[in-house]
Amino acid sequence: MINRLLLWSTLWALWLLRVFISIDRRTYMLLSLGSLQTLLARIGMMRAQAVYLKAKDSCPAYQKFLKAEGYKEPGSWKLSQLPIMTKENYVKKYSIEERCYDGKMPASGVVIDESSGSSASRITGSAAPKSVRMSNIFCS
Repeated sequence: MINRLLLWSTLWALWLLRVFISIDRRTYMLLSLGSLQTLLARIGMMRAQAVYLKAKDSCPAYQKFLKAEGYKEPGSWKLSQLPIMTKENYVKKYSIEERCYDGKMPASGVVIDESSGSSASRITGSAAPKSVRMSNIFCS
């Protein structure tokens, strides 16, 4: 419990710092300094752990997936120890509702996205509108 609180409060403080840094484009460019890359990688792992914890606690499909894959939580969290998701063992196996937090589609603020990837079989998912806009910007 204390680890979660520390993780979330650290990420929240880092988010505030990022908002402050991003006010000026020149200041934001400091994040590309080579000396900061190790720190940024560690922050990325902290964010991944936070998403893992949220999904493990409130996503029915992810809970079932971890059980089906025989995942046992080790003493210390490592991204590399999590089972690998595929279309077959996760996306096709569980409904879109089961893959959402609390097992239901949010009432608002979500965009339904479809992708055939490289297999040409359609996969439907949900995403926050901001992430879809960013994807469109990067892909355009």
